Amino acid sequence: MGKYKVVLFDFDGTLMDTSEGIYESAFYSLDKLKVKIPDTVNLVEFIGPPLSYGFSHVFNIKDSVLVSNLITVFREHYHKIGAFKAKFYNGFPHILNTLYQMKFILGISSMKNTDLINVMLKYFKFNQYFSGVFGLNLKSTNTKADVIKDAIDYFSVKPSECVLVGDSKYDYEGAEIAGVDCIKVNWGFGFKASDFDTVSNTEELLQKIINA
Repeated sequence: MGKYKVVLFDFDGTLMDTSEGIYESAFYSLDKLKVKIPDTVNLVEFIGPPLSYGFSHVFNIKDSVLVSNLITVFREHYHKIGAFKAKFYNGFPHILNTLYQMKFILGISSMKNTDLINVMLKYFKFNQYFSGVFGLNLKSTNTKADVIKDAIDYFSVKPSECVLVGDSKYDYEGAEIAGVDCIKVNWGFGFKASDFDTVSNTEELLQKIINA
């Protein structure tokens, strides 16, 4: 084994394409609370940051009470229906099995709800690969850096022995603050193939982890 002992994965846009269920749940909540959708919306920006940011910035909703109510309706719909419309990106869970067999410690550091991640891991039958899930609870104010640091503390490793795999600037910036390396993948909702130093498939990702 090379430099890394622990490999942390972001969830949305890295392990799974969760866009269908997230978009459906967002529009469901907006429709139910009769909120007019702006003419120009970049839906991709809704995935990744906390829901409060998504509704207030992506959909330009400044009423904090309304944002809170939208989040409640979103979660009800997503937890019952939307979460289970996710799909693996090509190469998963094969790469997880490979890393697991090679004795890497695998974890998830995500801005998604921890309990929901665990439900989805079990539903899609790849919970056995992960030794820890580090996300948010319903009242959490943690940042991306915080959930990465939670994993570092839990696994009792040095930041230099840990790498985060992520698809967005939030992952990269959080990793930088936490002092860990970040491997940027360009198949999700953030980084593009034209961005510097990104990987385009799981085989390339695997080699980057192993050969570090």
